[in-house]
Order: sequence, then structure tokens, then C-alpha cells
Amino acid sequence: RLWPGFIILLDIAHVFRLQPRVSRRIVCLACMWFVLTLTEDAYRWGLYDVPIDDKHRTDQYNCAHPPCASGVAMSISTTTTALLIFLLDFYFTRGFAHGLGKQNDKVNAAIAATEHIAT
Repeated sequence: RLWPGFIILLDIAHVFRLQPRVSRRIVCLACMWFVLTLTEDAYRWGLYDVPIDDKHRTDQYNCAHPPCASGVAMSISTTTTALLIFLLDFYFTRGFAHGLGKQNDKVNAAIAATEHIAT
């Protein structure tokens, strides 16, 4: 699955204080990816038909015409869980990075004031 990569991109965007639009675009791309994989997993429209070697095969390929659709309920459950993890990580990381940035700004201001008083 690709969604852990989106989490890493969001964490990088927060740590380096990139523009909020960067985070919004990453979240939008991730949500589109979740919907794309949800529909493929449920209806099998061809995304998983890409050739794959034996080392990467899963139970999904053990049917008459692999890859097998897993059903709508299972697909929604899996996608909802992954999306919830993704969005909660985004929320908590954003809050942490914002708080850390505020603390860093306060420390820098205190250092600048101390330097000004000392000179």
C-alpha cells in the first residue's frame, strides 16, 4: 500500500513548515488514492492486474481469475481504517509541529532578548 508514504510526506511538510496548501494537496491526493484502491479492491476494475512476481503474491491472487475482489464491506472497512489512521496522524503531527514551532520561536526570541541585554 502507498498510504504510509503520504504520512511521511505530510510529516516532512509539517517539520519544514511548508505552505499549508502543500499539506492540503497531499491530503487530497491521499484521499483520492484511498478511493481509487477502495473501488479496485471492491470491484476489481484492473488496477491490480499489473504483472507481479511470485515473491509479492498474496491471498488476493488465490482464485480462479486473480486478483479477486474482496467485497464492498471488507473494502470499506479496510479503507476506513487506513484513512482514519492517516487523518489522525495528520491531525496529531500538525498539532505537534505547530506547538514545537511556537516553542522554537519563543526560545529564539528569548535568546535575542538576552543577547540584546548582554550587549
